[in-house]
Amino acid sequence: MDFKTRQVTEMKEYSDSQKNEIRNRVLAWAEEFEKDQRYKSLTEAQKEESWFIIELFADLMYGYFLQEPSEWTATALEECCLDLLPRKVSADVDFYRNVEPVLTGFFGFLQSRDYISDASRLISRLKKVSNEMIERADNLAYWGPAKQLVMGAMKAGVNLEDAKEFNRYVQMLNLLRSRQNTPPDAKVKVGGNDPCPCGSGQRYKKCCGGGRIVPFPTAGCAATEGRHSTNAVNTNTENIVYQLKITLKGIKPTIWRHSTSCTRSFRLPLAGRTTTCLTMTSGM
Repeated sequence: MDFKTRQVTEMKEYSDSQKNEIRNRVLAWAEEFEKDQRYKSLTEAQKEESWFIIELFADLMYGYFLQEPSEWTATALEECCLDLLPRKVSADVDFYRNVEPVLTGFFGFLQSRDYISDASRLISRLKKVSNEMIERADNLAYWGPAKQLVMGAMKAGVNLEDAKEFNRYVQMLNLLRSRQNTPPDAKVKVGGNDPCPCGSGQRYKKCCGGGRIVPFPTAGCAATEGRHSTNAVNTNTENIVYQLKITLKGIKPTIWRHSTSCTRSFRLPLAGRTTTCLTMTSGM
């Protein structure tokens, strides 16, 4: 954040009522945008994601920079695209490819209606950072801890709409972490008829003690150690995800584009509309 943006931000105070007013205003504009030629020129995939992208961008610009639409700056936009979106939003790379064309069309529409006055600068900066944003979104090293957890669960085939299933995934991940941190010569005594440490509710001999977990990796994973080089992170994460797929017996992998729990969700408030709901992790 540059000095001028920081100064303006420090002079303001966050307000939930102001945030809701901005969101409602932007969603009304998004509805108008659907009648504009710029919207009609988008692909079907871009149209499907457009409401979520627009609402998300407006929320982040106010939530982190206290900027309402008439105050949006290229500097804040760049930080939003290169840091906040890749770090927080749990979505596949195709979603990030849709961000630039959707926002470019929306900014142009806003200026044509005199809702904002500096669309050309926003569009120029957006096009400049778009490829880097996509690369970061696909690189685990740029994900926040909460996003790493959610994306790991999605990759393991965990149904994020099932709270019990997700909680079991977290318990198993914690078990894996504890085993990684246990010295090779340490012995943990768990009786075959004792409850399994993973929290499944089954007896140990019928669960993890029955050979359903493959050997644990020797190195730590990104979720417990923060940012690492890409190669090291991918290798260890693949190992852990593979183990979790074996451990979560009976859970069928699914293809995930949207989810509705475990993280903050965005839904469009208009009745009768097909809603897009992806997840954005907050605080991490």
